[in-house]
Amino acid sequence: MTGRAKWDAWNATGKKYPDEQSAETRYLEMAKELGWNETEQPSSSKPEASKGKGKSDEGEEGDIWDSEEESSSRSGGGLGFAVSTMSHTKEKSERTLHGFAVENDVKGIEELLSLVPDLDLNEVDEHGYTPLHLAADRGNLDVVQLLLGKGVDQSIKDPDDMTAIELAQITGRDDIVLALSG
Repeated sequence: MTGRAKWDAWNATGKKYPDEQSAETRYLEMAKELGWNETEQPSSSKPEASKGKGKSDEGEEGDIWDSEEESSSRSGGGLGFAVSTMSHTKEKSERTLHGFAVENDVKGIEELLSLVPDLDLNEVDEHGYTPLHLAADRGNLDVVQLLLGKGVDQSIKDPDDMTAIELAQITGRDDIVLALSG
């Protein structure tokens, strides 16, 4: 918004004062009337955001205009901010025991067990969760039931010192709590 406001003010002043030097002088006068102080530099939480500010192409101190580099690095235009967010997608599909637990893929777990019959179903992933933790947290009843049928250890705690049933309780997965209680 600030960049657009600056441009609008400069453009309006330029139309009123066709000579570039007098337009800049008038713009600076207007800015001072509104409280702008030549000696104060805008503060920024990002160090690189202030890079290039305060100097023009000729190296003059106090120049309020953005450098060409700064202007061209911005995307979008017009009024408002451009916001980029990632669209909500399923978690990365992993062909692992933990990935299948997240996806509620009973068939995937069964195929994995047929390939690796002695697979440790209590294995903890890189974040400290067992497949039972993941399935319980996400409400994947089919996987929870499969894992319980294979005799997984329900007492294993995650990094937050919580068991699968506690995760199910916190997330309001009553069907999972019931399955884990039995």
